[in-house]
Amino acid sequence: MSREKAFLLLGEHGLYLRKVAQGTNYKEVGYSRGTRKSIGSERTFGSDQSDWNFIELKVKNIVTRLAEKLHKNNLMTRTVSIKIRFQGYETYTRSSSFNNYLDDEKVIFNTVFKLLDEFKSSSKKVRLIGVRVTSLKSKQGQLTLIPFFSHRA
Repeated sequence: MSREKAFLLLGEHGLYLRKVAQGTNYKEVGYSRGTRKSIGSERTFGSDQSDWNFIELKVKNIVTRLAEKLHKNNLMTRTVSIKIRFQGYETYTRSSSFNNYLDDEKVIFNTVFKLLDEFKSSSKKVRLIGVRVTSLKSKQGQLTLIPFFSHRA
């Protein structure tokens, strides 16, 4: 396809696609890490589960890993979401947002369990459980009162 026809059909994007198709686009290939939008993890069980003690243990492990990732990446969250998939691939999501940013594992854990309460009475077995934190913010520049009080002593 000619350069002119590519431009007439798709504008600048057509010129870009033409270069790619011809192998003349010399843009460097690489991994670019942008701003992280969310951190999540989910667990698909080997067999569908009805034992909520087992499910809660897996959820606790997921939340612990997410809290560790928040701390490691120096991040805080405002929104916690769960994903639950029952046998037959019936999937539900629920979320809850906080008034302030936080990274407290206990608060996240309690919020996740409140979101899961709605599903505990279901007679269906659970196939997958997931937790995600979104609305992330860097802790950089976050001030605490500890340095203030330690300098006054």
